[in-house]
Amino acid sequence: MAALKRTLLLTGVLMLSAGGSTATDNGASPSPSRPSGVVPTSTVTVSPSEPASPTPSACESFGSTADVSSADPATMSSLTGDSMRVGQHDCYERFVFEMTGTGVMPGWTVGYRDPMLADPSGQVVDLRGGADLEVLVRVWTVPEHEGRPTEWPPFTGPDDILTTGFTALQEARNLYAFEGVTQIGLGLDKQRPFRVEWLDGPPRLVVDVATG
Repeated sequence: MAALKRTLLLTGVLMLSAGGSTATDNGASPSPSRPSGVVPTSTVTVSPSEPASPTPSACESFGSTADVSSADPATMSSLTGDSMRVGQHDCYERFVFEMTGTGVMPGWTVGYRDPMLADPSGQVVDLRGGADLEVLVRVWTVPEHEGRPTEWPPFTGPDDILTTGFTALQEARNLYAFEGVTQIGLGLDKQRPFRVEWLDGPPRLVVDVATG
């Protein structure tokens, strides 16, 4: 069944589309921008423009609740994190982590964690919902901070997305990077099957959570 894109309210109107990005290499590794586990300051609430109405019997099953990784989850990339967004479609809800720059596909791992722990502090991360899905991507997420190399594009955000009217996705929070690995926590209503895709033009990691 063709996906029905929803318009999201994201400090105005944000259309769910993949935008272009400028390219730079990330060079040396900076320090984390803020202590892991601290709630970011930029929070955006999103909601579908109209209620989703998938037909459960028409939704094909996909994915599982088991961890999913790229072929080599340890691969570091010279890409950097650019932005993130969520969307609502028939039969699934989508999280997108977009990157910018030039470089190979980074290694990534996505899986449920109980509890979700911030890296490197080990502090428990309190996300909305009843299940925590962790997304690890081997790229730097680079916000504005003192000492940031000027050639690195900043992470444009948002840092924390809180949803209303979604079935599964309750929150998406960027915990930023430690030693070149960006950690993102997705708060879901409960554990659900999910699938992960790498897409180009622009480079982005997509996590679909089944709702049908």
